[in-house]
Amino acid sequence: MANLLDRLVHAIAARITRQLEPRFEAARAVAHGAVDDLDDRARLFRLELRTETSRLTRMAVYAVAAVVCAIGSLLWICAGVILLAWTTDYRNHAILAVVAVWVIATAFSIGMARALAKRHQDAFRLSRALFAADAAIARQYLRERSG
Repeated sequence: MANLLDRLVHAIAARITRQLEPRFEAARAVAHGAVDDLDDRARLFRLELRTETSRLTRMAVYAVAAVVCAIGSLLWICAGVILLAWTTDYRNHAILAVVAVWVIATAFSIGMARALAKRHQDAFRLSRALFAADAAIARQYLRERSG
C-alpha cells in the first residue's frame, strides 16, 4: 500500500512539474530579458530626469510659495477679524488690502503650480512608453510559452 501511494504521489508530482515547467522557463526568459535591458532603461530614466528637473524644481518652489501664502492669508484674515472690531475706517481698508494681496499671491502660486503640472502630463513619456511596450511583450511571450 505504501509503495502504491508513493508511486501515485510521484506520478502527480511529475505531471505537475511537466505542466509548470514551460511556465517557469518562460518566466525565467522574461526576467533574464528584463535584467539585460535594465541598464538601458536606467540611462533613459536618468536622461529624462535631467530634463524634468527644472520643471519639478519650479513646481516645488511654487508649491512652497502657495503654502507660505496660504499660511500668511490665514494669519492676516485672523488679524483682520480682530482689527475689524475696531472703529476706524483706515484700519479696515488697510487690513482688507493686505488680505487681498495674500489671497491673490496664494491663488497665483497655486495656479502656476497647477499649470506646470498640467502642461507636462507627458513627463517621462519615453520611459513610460518603453515600460508599457516591455510589459506587453512580456505578457505576450508568457501567453505563448505557457499556453
